[in-house]
Amino acid sequence: MIKYFLSGFLRIHLCYALAIADLKQFFHRAFLGLLWVTISFFIFIIVKNFIFSSFTTVSESEFIMWVALGYAVWVFISTSIMEGTLIFIKARPWILSLKTPPSVFIMQSLIKLSIFLFLNLSACVVIGLIYKLPLKIQAFYALIGLVLLFLNHIIWQVILGFLATKFRDIIHFAQALMRVMFFLTPILYMPAQIGDKAKLLLYNPFTHFLALVREPIIYGVIPIQSSIIVGAFTLISLIIATVIVKFQFKNLSLWV
Repeated sequence: MIKYFLSGFLRIHLCYALAIADLKQFFHRAFLGLLWVTISFFIFIIVKNFIFSSFTTVSESEFIMWVALGYAVWVFISTSIMEGTLIFIKARPWILSLKTPPSVFIMQSLIKLSIFLFLNLSACVVIGLIYKLPLKIQAFYALIGLVLLFLNHIIWQVILGFLATKFRDIIHFAQALMRVMFFLTPILYMPAQIGDKAKLLLYNPFTHFLALVREPIIYGVIPIQSSIIVGAFTLISLIIATVIVKFQFKNLSLWV
């Protein structure tokens, strides 16, 4: 059963074709197409920097990179979770009629969201060049953070996808939760700005995912604590996903 589920990841050409078809449908007849992803990202960062930079004591270059990188990663995380709750439900015709491995749709989602993330990170590069952000060799550690992001995308789309097909309330719960977590995650503000309440951010796993990408680039440091927490979180999540696939995968066609 697990072998059949994983076989979908090997159909990379089908996954890529579905992802591109999804993007073309979303940007159908849009003159700028995918450029709208970068344009909307730039507009958001410029406006947020204009409003919130006055509330911090750090330099403008540090703050705008903090917001830009944090928001780029957050968009990937939040979209991954929301799509994860619907991924198998939307693929119902494929799963029932063509017997397509569900992992195909997880990989399709990963390719699509990776394109969005690449475009947003490209905007971050432009911002970094404009503000002359100095980079250290530790900045390459952010690549490990991105790999862990992609891995958790796969794991949690398995978990949420399976659970949401049986318990549809998870879809609405996830929507409500992500609205709240946006404000409980240091995206638009820095921990120092909220004083003692910053300690509570350590219990938020999203904080540590952002730190793995953000801190090596901005500060040139490797966040050891966040690395350990994200590593443990990923391992536990992987065990849960494996159990679901092994014992509950056979019921997916009944739930969708």
